[in-house]
Amino acid sequence: MKHIKPIKIPKENNLREKLLRFYTKNKTFVIVASITILILLTVIIGLFVYQKIQSTKTQNESSSSAVVSDSEARNASQSAGPNFPSRTPLTPCFIGGKSVYERDILNNRYGMYMVTDHTNLTLDKQLSEISNLVNGSGGDWGYVLIPFWINYETSFNKNVWQQFFDLTEKYHLIPIIQLQTNQFGKDFLEPRITKTAKFLNSFYWPSSCRLITVFNEMNALEYYPNGIDPEGYAEGLNMIIDIFKKENKNFYMMNGGLNTSARSGPHYLDAEDFMIRMNNKVPGIFEKIDGWANHAYPQPEFSGDYYNPPSWYEKRDQIKSYEWELELLQKHFNITGLSVFITETGWVHKEGNIPKWQYKDSTLTATYFDDAFKNIWGPDDRIKAIIPFIFNHKAWTNFNWMNDDGYCFPQCDVLRNLPKVKGEAELK
Repeated sequence: MKHIKPIKIPKENNLREKLLRFYTKNKTFVIVASITILILLTVIIGLFVYQKIQSTKTQNESSSSAVVSDSEARNASQSAGPNFPSRTPLTPCFIGGKSVYERDILNNRYGMYMVTDHTNLTLDKQLSEISNLVNGSGGDWGYVLIPFWINYETSFNKNVWQQFFDLTEKYHLIPIIQLQTNQFGKDFLEPRITKTAKFLNSFYWPSSCRLITVFNEMNALEYYPNGIDPEGYAEGLNMIIDIFKKENKNFYMMNGGLNTSARSGPHYLDAEDFMIRMNNKVPGIFEKIDGWANHAYPQPEFSGDYYNPPSWYEKRDQIKSYEWELELLQKHFNITGLSVFITETGWVHKEGNIPKWQYKDSTLTATYFDDAFKNIWGPDDRIKAIIPFIFNHKAWTNFNWMNDDGYCFPQCDVLRNLPKVKGEAELK
């Protein structure tokens, strides 16, 4: 085998040794150059990251501006009140001077009156059960009415009302707020109403229209111990409408329901006289309201048989009393076309803490409700909401739909099983 002489590799051809020798001779230069390169790379990367952040921020701001702009165009509540970025903006209640109730909104007219005080049932329990009744059998977005006492500081409980509005959204219930007070003086009303409008507008409402009915049976002395005052109420209503509309154009303002069956005497003023005196004090006052609130109680003693009333009874004494009021509006003030919201109605049953011989068994009153829903109120398209009084109240147990033990009277089955419209909270 032929011997092969190995090749000798010169040291200068060894790359590692060459670099080591260079580093040893130029140590300071290498360190400075390395640091310089690192600084340059850090600056370049930093500039790149900064540009990306600024680009993303600009896009988000543009998107946010677009959302706010769209919100302002679609729903005044998002500009007049606080912003709710997690909620989808709703379409306006009014377009071209017409509310959703004058257009083609799908409306489930059934609802219920409730309170948060004077009841042993929790807010969630009441609203979930009410939703079960008014949205049952194919329905959606029925109504719930709740009073708001402007007199008391305890009414302005942010936590309670936040829970209420959150639950109405959860259970698909359109809120109606019934403002309550027992005095009309401007010095009292103006600051209280301003505070109330701002407070109620601070919440996200689940419906386009923010429904407000202004006070309760103002022609009855029992609610206004300082005296029945149609002139004071007219001035107050005029001011209240202006304040609420200034706060948010989507507030849908209604009168307070009157006691239509009462005639003038020591404790009452006839509703017709009350309305005439209102308009005399503030001409055109009824032109300012958006809808008509009515209390359609079956007299006598909230126990009347619609088909067999006392011989002297008139339409104003029965559950179609709203027709009598609409006739007065046209006759005296040339007002027509108002949507009707029956914000209180209902029969008492004998099961309760107030015994009266006129009160009937709940199985019979359930049949009265069934007939009224199907044959009396049902066919009338002018009626946008029917609100029985009351779901649960400690003092009005004969009116209760559910007692403290969770028992729902037979009328609950009637309402739950009524075929209903799958309503909308906004006109899409």
